Amino acid sequence: MIFDLHFDLECYLTEHRALKQRFHSLKRRDIKRHGDIPQFKASGYKLFVANIFPFTKNGKGRYQYRPLEFPELISKISRFKDWISEYDEFELIFTKKDLSQILKKKDKFGIILGIEGLDFLKDISELDKLYNLGVRCFGLNWRDDSNLSGSSTGNKKFGLTKFGKEVVRYLGSLKCILDLAHASEASIAETEKIYPSSVIFSHTGVWEVYKTKRNVKFALANRFRDRGFLMGICLVEDSIAKSGEINFKKWYRHISYLEEKGEVAAIGTDFFGTWFNRSIPEFRNAEGFGRILRANNVHPDILFRRAYNLFMKNLP
Repeated sequence: MIFDLHFDLECYLTEHRALKQRFHSLKRRDIKRHGDIPQFKASGYKLFVANIFPFTKNGKGRYQYRPLEFPELISKISRFKDWISEYDEFELIFTKKDLSQILKKKDKFGIILGIEGLDFLKDISELDKLYNLGVRCFGLNWRDDSNLSGSSTGNKKFGLTKFGKEVVRYLGSLKCILDLAHASEASIAETEKIYPSSVIFSHTGVWEVYKTKRNVKFALANRFRDRGFLMGICLVEDSIAKSGEINFKKWYRHISYLEEKGEVAAIGTDFFGTWFNRSIPEFRNAEGFGRILRANNVHPDILFRRAYNLFMKNLP
């Protein structure tokens, strides 16, 4: 089974044109998109964190987006939940009980709602509203610096703002998961000092393996060892190796490094969060990814068990 820490299914609903992937029923097998129900079944998918993308286009550039206003975000979440409810194969996961029960249901897939970036946030009370809607995974950043914290790909490389510290502390009081995949080094270091629970770096590469600003330093992530953390190794080209040198062996180097350091490797593909034609050829969709994982006997702890155990520890 596969537990994917970062699967941008909501982006397929709202950003499929930008992703260059055709939009049609998820009951149809289409190997020219990152995933669908037949591919999930073929690959062994069981659980994934489906992130709501809380931004909208604000220009013609590839990364020209603005944060949604809070009512816009609520509407987007509702639209996504309505869409997945059209498929009997999907079940939303809110609690430990939900998580354990999904394992008993053949041909069912569990979806944990996440938010990729809190740039929209203006008041702490909005976190409660999101939590009540079922959001259980909160990503601190996306690509840009925000009024909460610096991003790993932002310009200023700062850490948590005063408001950012309030938000991190409040999230620490909820039964949820904090995702630091896009956070700046200063933001990660300052979060470690005040956040009491487990964290994930949901879709990243290991900086010590391939040095790029998008990747997370294991030495920094390891400060969360006493609380628990996982690094989901992604399928984004510029996180794995130089362009033109991407293959399973290069991807697995990141996994191997983490295994040597203490068994904190997991899966975080970023499917539907990147262009289809930029995907690594050997596993450019869920079906191909599952095939190559099986062919190389990747351990079930990496594929599923660690992520499952961490969420069981932190969900209500």
